[in-house]
Amino acid sequence: MQFIANNPAYKCFLISRKIHEDFDSKKLENIEFIKPIQDFSILRFWRSLVGIISIYQIIKRNKIDIFHIIYAEPNALWAIGIRLYKIPMILTTRGTDVLKAIPGHFKRRSLLQLIIQKLYKESLNSFSAITCTSQRQVQSLLDLGIESKYHIVRTGVNVESMMKVKDRKLIEKPYILFPRLMKPIYNHEFSIEALSLLTKSIKEMYQVIFLDKDSKEVSYVHKIDKMIKAVEGLDFLFLNRINEDELHDLYKNASLCVMNPVSDGSPVSAMEAMFFNCPLILGPLDYDSDIFGSITKLESWEPLELAGLIEESLEKSNGSKPNTKKIILEKGNRSIEMERLCNIYHHISRL
Repeated sequence: MQFIANNPAYKCFLISRKIHEDFDSKKLENIEFIKPIQDFSILRFWRSLVGIISIYQIIKRNKIDIFHIIYAEPNALWAIGIRLYKIPMILTTRGTDVLKAIPGHFKRRSLLQLIIQKLYKESLNSFSAITCTSQRQVQSLLDLGIESKYHIVRTGVNVESMMKVKDRKLIEKPYILFPRLMKPIYNHEFSIEALSLLTKSIKEMYQVIFLDKDSKEVSYVHKIDKMIKAVEGLDFLFLNRINEDELHDLYKNASLCVMNPVSDGSPVSAMEAMFFNCPLILGPLDYDSDIFGSITKLESWEPLELAGLIEESLEKSNGSKPNTKKIILEKGNRSIEMERLCNIYHHISRL
């Protein structure tokens, strides 16, 4: 959103979900924030009707030319009102929304779920274009019978900003970085099981760093903190959420980066690690091979396998780093990817 808003050719408006109304609008510039709306509801159909009319009024009042929905579940359902809006609509999927959440509705056979399935099919087939951050997301939608104009547009990483990262070390001791946020989907419990199986020498030599201790997921943070403190002999550092520059410093100097969420698209965090040529381990998910084909990946959800890969990766790197930066410059550059999005805007606005 910020990349598009920084382009003087566009005037941007943001309609947020009611559950996100406490979002700090100061984080984004050149974007006009509109009053949040309640989520689309099947059971409270009158609320959904009010939402559709509200969106229509916002579009007309602000002379909006393109309606771009980010994250498909449940936001894609607003496309039900496209005949009223009378403007092109584009959807961006992110990963779990079309890999887990929406397909989950199609696995249930109750009357309510059948209605939800019908509404999702109708809404998803209404978009002028759907952009996905991985090929697997496209395939998931195709499997649901969604026939649309698909484009792979990855979020990418801020190459220009990362090029400016100075060579400084925030942590003196060699460390293993786990950069994903404190949410159950990021599966930190599995990581901790693997860490408990590391040899004594690895535990003594390397510090383990988790982030997002000040997350709003307080009960989950407490659970993870308790679990990892129970791992004997582990040198553990639990940091609060840090800014982008500090995170880039951590990637640049990490001995190893590990992430194993239960669902994923084309993770920015992984691409950032790759930009800094940081050795990386990913979980056993179907990541796009054109970016992540050379990255070490688990074959199963076995903690012993992850422990072995951690030790093997640390031994193999031993001061040297892989050359993955080139891949990101070619296929994960945010500027290039967002220009592709702008081209899609121009195309659908002429339809």
